[in-house]
Amino acid sequence: MGKILSETNSTGVDVLLEMSGNPTAIQQGFKALRAGGRASLLGIPTENVPLDLVNDVIFKGATVQGIYGRRMYETWVQMTALLKAGRLNLEPLFGERVMLEQFEDAFAKLQGGLAGKILLYPDGLPQ
Repeated sequence: MGKILSETNSTGVDVLLEMSGNPTAIQQGFKALRAGGRASLLGIPTENVPLDLVNDVIFKGATVQGIYGRRMYETWVQMTALLKAGRLNLEPLFGERVMLEQFEDAFAKLQGGLAGKILLYPDGLPQ
């Protein structure tokens, strides 16, 4: 949270795109959201998520949108345009890259909490 605030001059982020459904990530995302920001929730939590509605939604004037697939193609086109324009650096999201043959080890790491996201390559690792 401190890094986000320092990078945004204590303003917070304009948009929260929460895709994990992890309760802590959802709470942290709302804390990082700026006043008047927009939260798009795509992840499906497996448990109830307590939120500070007063401070993190109401007083911020946040717009909260739940997305469950109807807007998938619209958001896919928007994300593709952002990626092609080079405006997003996704490298920090992926901790590991492994060959598809190593998927069992990769899933074991994910299930054990030792990794967040792993890219699997079906034709070997890129050079």
